[in-house]
Amino acid sequence: MACSACGEPTVVAAVPETIRQHAPDDADRIAICSTCLSIVSTDTPGTEAPDFTSISGAFPADAESAVGVAVLVHLLDSLVHNRESIQSLVDWLETGGTDVFLVIDRLATDPSLEPAVDLERRRTQLEQFVE
Repeated sequence: MACSACGEPTVVAAVPETIRQHAPDDADRIAICSTCLSIVSTDTPGTEAPDFTSISGAFPADAESAVGVAVLVHLLDSLVHNRESIQSLVDWLETGGTDVFLVIDRLATDPSLEPAVDLERRRTQLEQFVE
């Protein structure tokens, strides 16, 4: 499946039930672009263990956490409109052991990515935004 925003390949992954309400269309599966990190809901079947390293080594090794990061990056497009979801995802990721700010930093500096969201700017805003 190709990204509708930039045409690059995507990785299909299951969204953990606990965070589906934050995914586009409350999706149980999303397609994550390997270049711009855009996500969309999809009915395309994915693998049990999607390879997030094909996108970036900055993603957490745990697939559920990696999906959580992808959904978080998607929500960073509008901090104000997505405040509650962002806070909930950051809490969920941190409880699972993910250093959200480190992952955002690494994604922002990965030369193979061209995120649709300015991650460097959003990271600074996110630090001020998250309780």
